[in-house]
Amino acid sequence: MHFTHDPDQTIGVRLFTLLSDVEPRGGATLVVTGSHRLVERFVRGLSPTEKEEKFARLVDRFMRTDPWLEELAHGAVDAPERERRFLEDGACIDGFDVRVETISGKAGDGVLMHPWTLHARSPHAGDGPRFILAKDIYRVPALAS
Repeated sequence: MHFTHDPDQTIGVRLFTLLSDVEPRGGATLVVTGSHRLVERFVRGLSPTEKEEKFARLVDRFMRTDPWLEELAHGAVDAPERERRFLEDGACIDGFDVRVETISGKAGDGVLMHPWTLHARSPHAGDGPRFILAKDIYRVPALAS
């Protein structure tokens, strides 16, 4: 996730290739569907000086732009309530529906994701191994740094 790029241009994609079967909620990568639209809005509001801030600081500022995002990032862990709130209910933030989902599918499946989509690892919750290869693919090679 680079906040310095022009939000009017998609700089590339993140590709997840499933090398093994991954069941829903099986412990693979978690994504916040629709979050790339919220990040786009956030980036549009940043000044050139703000875009140069440390990435971790910008992400923290972004996660504090809405109570749902702030609770997702910093909220108390109460597993049953947290699952319901984030994986089932989701939210509508400024007209964009967001919800946490697990990347899942069969070995050989691929999932393309906008690079500004919020995502994170999750604990392994399945019985067998899960193997996923993640690769960023950029339009311009210089952006890969």
